[in-house]
Amino acid sequence: DLANEIARSKEEIPIREFQVDIGSALFPQSRTTSEGGWKSSKQAGGFSALSLSFAWSLYEELNVPIGIVRSSHGATPIETWTAYEGFAAHPKLQHIAAKIRQSDPSTANGQEAYAEFYEELKKWQVEGEKRIERMRAVKAMDCSLTWLRQDGLYIQRPGTVLPQPSLPGIAGEWKGASRMYNMKIAPLIPYAIRGAIWCQGTHNAGDGRIYAAKMEALVNGWRKNWGRPELPFYFTQMQCYGQPDPDSVGFADIREAQTLFFTSAKNVGMALQYDLNSANPGGIHNFNKLHPGQRLARWALAHEYGKEIAYTGPIYKSHGIQGNSVRGQFEQRGPGGGLMVGSKGMAA
Repeated sequence: DLANEIARSKEEIPIREFQVDIGSALFPQSRTTSEGGWKSSKQAGGFSALSLSFAWSLYEELNVPIGIVRSSHGATPIETWTAYEGFAAHPKLQHIAAKIRQSDPSTANGQEAYAEFYEELKKWQVEGEKRIERMRAVKAMDCSLTWLRQDGLYIQRPGTVLPQPSLPGIAGEWKGASRMYNMKIAPLIPYAIRGAIWCQGTHNAGDGRIYAAKMEALVNGWRKNWGRPELPFYFTQMQCYGQPDPDSVGFADIREAQTLFFTSAKNVGMALQYDLNSANPGGIHNFNKLHPGQRLARWALAHEYGKEIAYTGPIYKSHGIQGNSVRGQFEQRGPGGGLMVGSKGMAA
């Protein structure tokens, strides 16, 4: 409804979106492209729904033009959006940094990895030729054969195909660590952005607490390479998903990791979503993008634009158990009241 309202407005609304083209790269790129360039508000139906809600909330409050640079790709892990510098500086993620170095033949790790790869490739080629010769010999016997093609080799069924050696590190992984960053984030630096909003997590839902470290690496890498140590970073916590089953916790684990990151990081805001999905509680794709965008905007309005507004609800601090009762403690950041029960009207 919001997209339709904006697109059909008689007057042009100064909200724009630049969507970075699809792609992945082994090394950081210096230029990027976008099909159609900057989109006007008349094309709002093609904007990111979350970004549009965020931008509209800022525009309504500030009455200034708002530009969104959108760099996104579905079903991707956080690692692929993280700069190498973020991994290299994090003590818990050195294995990922080493894997990236293995892909670069200009590094010692890369030279060693490529030397090993080429040796394995030679062995694979020799063994492959032997198998082909054996197949030719069998065929010459005029036997009745069933053939299977896989990985460029023909073999007699039943049989096995000799798998081709994988390229070192992330060289053969289209969504490998830092590859989306190299293609879709690095070319934007040092573009004068005000801050970043982030919505991701499904692909890392099984990570557990290490996801908090990966978020630290993502943010610190971006801040280092932009030369902006205080660059604002606001993200959506994962929505509700799954049933209340102690053996199947849905996104509860990753929400906990996101909370750990949020409570320890600076210039970071977290917009909750688990109360906004009642129309589709079992669906992995949450329907409501309007309210999360508005909540992200409240963080920006309060911290970047000096607006005296509530930007988060009470945040869990600790709890204690006495007999059959549990007493919880919460902290309140910024303006706002206490706990309350609310309805967003999203139920089917």
